[in-house]
Amino acid sequence: MKRIIPFLLLLCFTSCDELMPLVDAYNTSITEPTENEIISGLKEALSVGITNAVKQTSHKNGFYGNSLIKIPLPAEVTKIDEALKKTSVT
Repeated sequence: MKRIIPFLLLLCFTSCDELMPLVDAYNTSITEPTENEIISGLKEALSVGITNAVKQTSHKNGFYGNSLIKIPLPAEVTKIDEALKKTSVT
């Protein structure tokens, strides 16, 4: 068993040396995205975000039950709302 471990380590390090040219070739082939690609990517990200937000909030209590996105009425408006509810005939 003690003889196999150095052999396996040698094999691992040898294979890393053989793979390094492939990694270097990949790194040199990477180019910066163009302005149109960036714009397209941002539009796609916004579209996906909007779609996901609509899916999360469109079910029952998806908006009103989520305190992270619900914007409550200001205190002054809440008082007026409660007074109007008391006076309304339902």
